[in-house]
Amino acid sequence: KKVIFVILEYHNWWIMKYGDILLQLSDFPAIDFSKDKRTHCFPEAIVGLRIHDELTINPSLVENKTIVDFHGVLDRSYWPRISSLIEDEEREKSIALPSLNPLEMRKQEKRPNRPKLVIVSRNGSRAITNEDLLVKVAADIGFEVEVLKPERTTELAKIY
Repeated sequence: KKVIFVILEYHNWWIMKYGDILLQLSDFPAIDFSKDKRTHCFPEAIVGLRIHDELTINPSLVENKTIVDFHGVLDRSYWPRISSLIEDEEREKSIALPSLNPLEMRKQEKRPNRPKLVIVSRNGSRAITNEDLLVKVAADIGFEVEVLKPERTTELAKIY
C-alpha cells in the first residue's frame, strides 16, 4: 500500500464518499494537487487513470487478482460501518416490535431462504421503465426483492 493518490480535481464530497475504499488502497492521505504547495518526489508515477472498461476487470492487466479480490476490498472497506448499521437496525426492531410468541418464531424459522435481488432504482436515461413489473415478476419466481433508491448523499456502505 505504498500508493499515494495525487488528485488534480480534488473534491471533499468525493473523498468523503470513497474514502473508505481509498484507505484500503493506500496508507497515505490523498493529496490535493492544486492546493498542496509542497514538493513531492516519487520513484515512479502513473499519470491519469488506468481503466479496464466499464464495470470490468481485465485479468491480464491484474495478475492473480479477480473480482473476488475486489469484493474483498469492498468488504474490508465497508464492514465496520455495515456492522454498526446492522446493530442499529436490530436495536430498532427490538424496540419497535413486541416479542414474538414461540409459534410465530417457529413460522419465521421455517420460511425458506430465497435468493435476493437488489434493484438500484435510477432516474433519467438509466431508469428501468418497467420497474414495477420487474419487481412483481422477480417476486413471483421466488426472489426476495429490494428496491434501493439512493440519493446523491447516500452512504456507499448503506448501498453495499
